Amino acid sequence: MAAEKIQPNLEKIPVSSQENLSPKNPEKKENQTEKNAEQQAERKIEDVIKQKVASLQTDNTNDIVATSHQKAQLEERKKQIDQILSEGLEDIYIKLPRQKQMEFKNEGEKAVTEINKILSQTKVKVKKIINIIKDWLAIIPGVNKFFLEQEAKIKSDKIMNLKNNN
Repeated sequence: MAAEKIQPNLEKIPVSSQENLSPKNPEKKENQTEKNAEQQAERKIEDVIKQKVASLQTDNTNDIVATSHQKAQLEERKKQIDQILSEGLEDIYIKLPRQKQMEFKNEGEKAVTEINKILSQTKVKVKKIINIIKDWLAIIPGVNKFFLEQEAKIKSDKIMNLKNNN
């Protein structure tokens, strides 16, 4: 009699619960624990993403104004650098073949961008600016080496004056 009271009455338990309790299906238990672990990991990832998004949304408007002002200054300086680099080269540019003109223009735009980045740094290396200008001017076919040196030096000096004045 005492043994009957201890044993559960399996007939009253629903079939789906019996399958989970039976030792014949250990795979189902493992699958459920894997699913639970995956769900917990997904929830953690979602929480982290929500926190990151919330932190990005709480930027101060002062920061936005400052960055837009800085962007405007960078664009203005970029125009000034472009003007300095193109100064005195109009005749040479016009005499270049169409394909060389496109290459010269594209490389000139890259040079302006690189020089602008260099000027944004705290420590400016003039040698890098000179090398960028020389590499750009070297696109001109048959250009004199001394002309390259002289133009690069003059243009880099003007660019450094631009940096010092700002």
